[in-house]
Amino acid sequence: MSRREASYLRLVTREQTESFSAPASQGDLFPEANVNTLIFVYTPGLGETFGILLNKIRPPWLFDLRPAPRFEILGQTRKDTFAVFEKLKIRYIDVSGMLRVNTYNTTAMNAIFLAKTIVASQGMEERALKGPMVFLLDDLDYLGHIIDLLPSYLQPPARKKWELVQITQPYRQ
Repeated sequence: MSRREASYLRLVTREQTESFSAPASQGDLFPEANVNTLIFVYTPGLGETFGILLNKIRPPWLFDLRPAPRFEILGQTRKDTFAVFEKLKIRYIDVSGMLRVNTYNTTAMNAIFLAKTIVASQGMEERALKGPMVFLLDDLDYLGHIIDLLPSYLQPPARKKWELVQITQPYRQ
């Protein structure tokens, strides 16, 4: 796995808990998101940055790991959000709903089960996974845990390593 630092993003590890905000030119948040990019997004307070992210990278897959998905915190209603998904041809997968869980603190939300659910939801073999893929989370501790473990259970495309990107805060002027 390689962790890429885009010019406007910084990967925050558990040892490094400082806040991050993207600079003013948000149109360039993801200049090189490709088939081997996994993007982990902390959703609270994200607001309009969420729409910018989707329009810029147009991920084919968006995996919601939040036990209680809420879209108003992303600055839109649920209906508006799903209209954006449809327009951009993004397949939304409610992973915690598929696993029938309502908390991160359950065995079903460990990296192995998540990887199996992600692969099964794509209806293809693990070796065919292609990104960029976006993962939505609303717990920073769990995000730090899952970004360290989940990529090792997902087979990247074309014998490449996963590039990991983490977004923890929107840009604020």
